[in-house]
Amino acid sequence: MSRFVHVLSVRQPWAWLICAGFKDAENRTWKTGFRGELYIHAGLRFDWETMDRLEREMPDVAEKIKKHFGIGWTWKKGGILDCDMISEFGAIVGRVELVSVVKNSTSRWAEPELYHWIVKNPVQIEPIPLRGQLQIFRAEIPDEIKIIGNMGR
Repeated sequence: MSRFVHVLSVRQPWAWLICAGFKDAENRTWKTGFRGELYIHAGLRFDWETMDRLEREMPDVAEKIKKHFGIGWTWKKGGILDCDMISEFGAIVGRVELVSVVKNSTSRWAEPELYHWIVKNPVQIEPIPLRGQLQIFRAEIPDEIKIIGNMGR
């Protein structure tokens, strides 16, 4: 059996940070009226600029990302040579509850001038391979999904 869910594509490591419960606000240039259960899809690309920034501004978070994805000696700007978590790319990797969209969040993750999508109740799941799309989209997933928890915390 299967069901349809709402999904948002996010680049790694942002997708993992959201689903592992580290990131409580997703920044977007657009707002949405959607509220409720939102599955997080991890795109195929890794945001290396994020890693550079996090290493400067939040080194503790950067270390957690490196540990989770198995990057360090495998680090190569522009790609991942030997990522331990390759299944977490091009797949739905978790779900959250989208509770509000604001422009004035006090979250440490909130970027000025953008909409802050406030999320709660993050859950990591066993990756479900899927091609991403723009905006919030609907996708069919199995009724039974394997929850793997918040391993990042």
